[in-house]
Parts: sequence; structure tokens; C-alpha cells
Amino acid sequence: MSYRWAVLSCCVWSIIASLAVADESPTAGPDLTASTRVARKAEQKLLQSMQMKIKAQWADVTPREVLTSLTKQSEIGLWIDTEALAAVGYSTDHKITLNLGEVTVETALYFLLTPLSLDWQGQTGVLEVSTRERIKETLFTRIYDVSALSKVLEPQLEAVNWQPSVPAGILGGGMGGGGMVGGGVMFSVANDDDTAEPSLLAQFGGMGGGGLGAHPPVSPVSKGWTIAPRILRAETALIESIQSSCAVGWQATEGEGGDISALPGRLIVRQNYRGQSQVQSLLQALESLLVHGVKSKSISVQRAGYPATEDAAIVKALAEPIAMDHEHLPLDKILQAIAKSVGVRILLDLPAFADEDIAANQQVSIHYKSIALNVVLKHLLEPLRLTYLVHEGTLIVTTQAKAAEELEVLIYNSADISGNAKELVPIIEKSTPGTWMSIDGDGGTVTPLGASLLVIRQTQRCHVEISSLLNELREKADPPRASEPPPLVQRIYVVQDQTAKQDLMLSLPEMVTGWDSQRGSVLQLGHCLAIKQPAQVQDRIGEIIGALNTANGFLTPKPSAGNAPTKTAASPSIGAPPAAPVKLAPTP
Repeated sequence: MSYRWAVLSCCVWSIIASLAVADESPTAGPDLTASTRVARKAEQKLLQSMQMKIKAQWADVTPREVLTSLTKQSEIGLWIDTEALAAVGYSTDHKITLNLGEVTVETALYFLLTPLSLDWQGQTGVLEVSTRERIKETLFTRIYDVSALSKVLEPQLEAVNWQPSVPAGILGGGMGGGGMVGGGVMFSVANDDDTAEPSLLAQFGGMGGGGLGAHPPVSPVSKGWTIAPRILRAETALIESIQSSCAVGWQATEGEGGDISALPGRLIVRQNYRGQSQVQSLLQALESLLVHGVKSKSISVQRAGYPATEDAAIVKALAEPIAMDHEHLPLDKILQAIAKSVGVRILLDLPAFADEDIAANQQVSIHYKSIALNVVLKHLLEPLRLTYLVHEGTLIVTTQAKAAEELEVLIYNSADISGNAKELVPIIEKSTPGTWMSIDGDGGTVTPLGASLLVIRQTQRCHVEISSLLNELREKADPPRASEPPPLVQRIYVVQDQTAKQDLMLSLPEMVTGWDSQRGSVLQLGHCLAIKQPAQVQDRIGEIIGALNTANGFLTPKPSAGNAPTKTAASPSIGAPPAAPVKLAPTP
């Protein structure tokens, strides 16, 4: 008997305890984002430290010793992925020599790791060195605020009637004509009194190709009526520019690599460290041109802290005349003499030389009294299948095959050239020596953005040709013309709620992006509103008035069967989908 009472007592106390717990407020979970915030601050500190100038001179040392020296001088944490290196049979214990003079830590890392097919990443706040493939496969997500860019781009894209050219699938499958770029979903939790509403799990996975349907469904008052989300025109244009110009893989275009989605004023990018750096640099360059109004014919897309002034000094030196008179001297000795004469750093890409079986010490002769340095280098290097690049404040002598693979991104401003940016695309592709993805299936890309910007990824040699071509077009261009505003169209909308007409006339200009208050008009015609606005604005107005009519149909009690009014075009049935607006001829 006592045993049964003990069991019953335990059951009663367990029920009471469960009730007591149920009455308590839920305990807050741990802050799972704390480590991310700490890592972002540590990464910023890492990137700042990498701009420290150091004396990069090492002879007959191992890469590990160089990395240790670099991180010790700059007070950066170091982690070497020995597992990944061992998997490809690579050892950091072989001897190398590197003499760069005074450079930043980041520049020294570039010249140390690139020939070894190694790379680095720093999203944890620590300098992580691994194989290029391992770094490429490590993806993570970042969100970029592009609201300022979108605000400036939107009217430009409308003026040129821009349409997305991205492959199917980038814009996602759902949400009708807008919503979240990249396959966003819309979902809601069913109310207790609304058993007919689909469940949360049933709505996950997007809304497919059907989108929202022709008309929003009638819903309970607490639910509201959906106004179709606006098309993310500017954000989609930015996605196209990023995917065509950033030298990383994308799922949407190549079937592998990173991915990118959008919300109004935001881009959500999943990429590796190199890709995230390129995306950030591109967006910052675009912002400087479009938002901050930087006046420049072109701007190079480079990481923060890149030695652009040193590159500019080398380009200037290449145009200066030089006297050279050498007979049967090794190539590397002549290049050494040129570096000393003009005061620039020259580096030989010996791994590329080895791939082409080109000796750096082969005998050459050169005799010039006063010729520009770029011409001297052309005549000296081209017979040997060599050329040069200007990168990281250094003149790099490499093979022509290697240089053809090294593409860089420049943004060109064509506002002072007749025509818009899109019209210049075929001219550039057909009038320059580079290979193009759209023509040859390989090579560079050119992406128009807005009314006057061209985002071009090509070789340095081709960029020289592009700059010359655009400059000649500028000299022969007509005076710049103001961009033509989009034509107006007039449409008539039935407003079922007659008390809302005045409110609509006042609120529509505030609710609809791109409303033309100077040329447009809104007139009341009985039960209707006659509106004159651009076509894109009219589409948005139709969505808003359609949602309002649907809501009015639910809120207005249906008449009894005996008193049902005759259905006419002027008096649509209550609760029925709103009729499409009447479209009039375009207004000049």
C-alpha cells in the first residue's frame, strides 16, 4: 500500500511541477551571434595591420619562416592549414628568396603565396594560409547595404528601359513579378480560427512559377491583403554586374560556387573570401561614382589599401623615354638595369617562365637612344613570348599566355559619349583585341549599368585599347543630351470604395516609386480615377488599387439573394476580382 501511495505522490508532484514550469516565462537562448561580431572586429583589425609597410627581403629561407616573420612584424595571428597542404603533397620547408624592398604585408603575401598556388583568408580575424582550392571552397555569407546605390540606379534603369538578362533561376521562382531575388519564399502561420489557411510547412519552398496568381485571395481582416512586392530592378542589375565581373564561381551562371540573393536595398552574398572582397570592392567603386559623384572617365576596382599610386607611377615611367645600349647580356640583368635606371620594382614570374620553358638568363641585345620604356619592353620581350603587367606596385615580367589569363575590372563612365552604355557594348567587343565571353565563349565581359556606366573585366592590354577607343568617341561626341523621360500612358481604374478615392489621390504619389508629379495627373471620373503616369508606375498603381478593391469586397456585406443587384460593368459584383484597368493610347 505504501508503495502505491509513493508512486501516486510522485505523479501528482510531477504534474504540479510541469504546471509551474508552464507558468514561467521562457528562458532566453544563448547569443549565437556573439562570436560572429567578435570575428568581424578582429578581421577589421587584421586588414588594418596588413597595410603596415615592412622591409620584405628574405634569402634562402622557408615560406613558413617568411610567414612567421610577416605576422610577427605586423602582430597578426597565423594559422597554416598543414592538413590541406599535406593532402596535395606540399611542404613549407623548401627554400625561397624574395626581395621586394619596402611593401605592405598584404603585397608581400601576394608575391609569396601566388607562385606557390597558396592563398589566405581572414574572416576569423586570423591569417589562415591554405591551398588555393581549399580557400576557394570555403563559403560564408555577408549582407551588403546597397540602398543608396539602388535609389540612384532605379530612375536610370527605367529611363533606358532596362530588362534583366540573367539566366532563368537567378530571379527565383516565386512572388509573381517581384519579391526576393534568388528564390525567396512567402509564408505565414495559420490562425487558430482559420483552418483553411495552408500550414507553415506547406508554404515553404516558394510559390513556383504561378506567383501570387491573378488576384490576391480574400483573407480575414487580421491577415490583410497582399500588395504585390515591387520588382527589385536596381538590385537585380547589381547582381548581373557582380556575377559577370567578379572572378569567382556562381551557381546561377556556372552551376557551382557561391550564390547571391536580394531584398530591397540589400544583397545577400554567399562566397569565398576572395569573392567577398571583390564584391565589396565593386560596390564601393560603384558607390563612389553614382552616389558620391566622383568625376572620372574610369575607375579601377581594387581592394582597400591597394597601392594604386605606385601603379600610377609605373604607368607614368613606361611613357618616359629611356636610353639602353647592351650587347649579349642575360635578360634578367638587362631588366635589373632598367629597374635601377627608372626607379621601379621589376619582378620576374619564374614559375610562368618554367611553364613555357623560357630561360630568364638567355642572351639578348638592346640598342635605343631615346625611346619610351613601354616600346623598349615590347621589342625586348615579345620575341621571347613575354610581356609585362603592372600589379601591386610592381612591373611583373611574365609570359603572354599567363598575362592573357590575368583579367582586371575597370568601370568606365560614358556619360559624355553619344548614346547610352548599352549601345557601346557591341562597339567595344568588336573594336578591341581581347577575347569576349559573349562572342568567343571565353575571356572578358562587359556589362552596362544604368545610363552611362560600363563594368568591364579584361586584360590590361585590352583595357588600354578600350580607354583609347572611348577617348576618341568622346572627342567626336555630340554635346551630352539629357536622358529622355519615359513616355506617359493614361489608364482608368474602378475604385469600389468611393470614400477612398480622395485618399488615393493624395497617397499614391507617396506610395509609388517613380511617380512623375510634373507631367502626370490624377482625375476623378465618377467611380473611377483617370491616371496619367509612366507604364512602370501604372503597373504598381494597378497592384495597389486591386488589393484595395479586394479588401473592400470582403468588408462590404453581400446583399441578400432577393435584393441582388444586376451585374453591370459599372457595378462589379462584390468580392469579385477587380477588373483590369482600361489602357488608353500613350500620351506624347
